[in-house]
Amino acid sequence: MALPVLDLQEFLTDPFGSLDRVRSQSWLADFGFVTGVVTHEEVRHLLTDDRLEANFSDFLTNFGVTSGAFFEWMSRSPLNYDGAEHTRWRALMSRTFTPRRVEQVRPFLKTAAHELIDGFATSGACEFMAAFADAYPSLGLCELIGVPKNDRDRFRGWANMIGYGFNPIELVSHITEVDAALTQLLAYAGELAERRRADPRDDLVTRIAQASFEEGYTAGDTAASIAGLVFAGHETTKNQLGWTIAVLADHPTVWDAVADGSLARILRTLPGLPALWIPV
Repeated sequence: MALPVLDLQEFLTDPFGSLDRVRSQSWLADFGFVTGVVTHEEVRHLLTDDRLEANFSDFLTNFGVTSGAFFEWMSRSPLNYDGAEHTRWRALMSRTFTPRRVEQVRPFLKTAAHELIDGFATSGACEFMAAFADAYPSLGLCELIGVPKNDRDRFRGWANMIGYGFNPIELVSHITEVDAALTQLLAYAGELAERRRADPRDDLVTRIAQASFEEGYTAGDTAASIAGLVFAGHETTKNQLGWTIAVLADHPTVWDAVADGSLARILRTLPGLPALWIPV
């Protein structure tokens, strides 16, 4: 039996509809370049199966990307770790990326959100991704990590460009720019880690730099981990913010509940609503 085909262009235009269509036929789908698992339970089951292993470098090889800064970065990324090595890296992150530190950033996040909104609220409309979703995650992440304010626009530019490396449609056509952006980000992250190791601050870069040294990680590993946080915290949150607004626009009752504080009660009455992360 042939697998249902999930066209990437269709997915970008109508993600929920395209996934519903293929899920009605199978838990597997033909993505054109790989076979993909499209149902939640099967994904959870496979993620706990020891027979599977992480291999992002093979994924890139399928697109003809076999060298360069992005390929090398992903080859040694925690996304490419399994077993004891992945556990070791997670233990390092647990020592540094603590709930207490995240909680300390909450007042900054609230202020930053209001400042961005004030920039377009009076006009009555905005291009949400450009006016808010692209800027907000980067501001919060840079504050958490400890990136100086004068460097934050550069960080956002690097993160946006590196995002093309995870986009199957855009990867090949942008790989040169992705490599260049990543090279600059890694160099900056390495320099920042060295400065924080010599002059500690109360920020995430200091904690990662110190803990990495204690655990025997190289300077390159440290820079790669910091760069990974910059990308992961920016691109994923930016996209989730966009999809949150898109879904809420189709559910005005839920939209209103976000504002008046009754969201939990409303969600219990809408079991078919797609899972959302809604900032509060």
